[in-house]
Amino acid sequence: MPVELVIADVGRRMTMHALAAVDSVGISEGAWWVLYELAHATHGLSLIEVAQRTSLSPSTVTTVTDQLAARGWIDRERAADDRRRVVVVITDAGADVLDEALARCETKFAEYHSRLTGAEWQQLQDLLQRLSDHDLLTPAAQP
Repeated sequence: MPVELVIADVGRRMTMHALAAVDSVGISEGAWWVLYELAHATHGLSLIEVAQRTSLSPSTVTTVTDQLAARGWIDRERAADDRRRVVVVITDAGADVLDEALARCETKFAEYHSRLTGAEWQQLQDLLQRLSDHDLLTPAAQP
């Protein structure tokens, strides 16, 4: 099987495990990505920024952030640099649920992790990162 299909197959299987783990803590895939991006943002993100970072549509981001706010997992605040702009930030409760989802993902991934040594995982990560850093779909990369 070509390596690209092997990568896609492993990715598909790992994604299924991750989604099951995320679902087990009561969040959707979209909510997972929104919480994940907000957890890595230092000053919150506008809804447009969330949509760009998650590759979710703006309408989906609006729906997801409404659900997350209702659960107390995110807050809406005025941006410090522009009081006209509203940003969303993750709350401590949101960070806790994200941490729980990550822990459950790690448990699901343990089977994969046991198949390679630490050095092999690092090498695989480095190689995949090199491929990821070079976007073959950009116009400059076309022949």
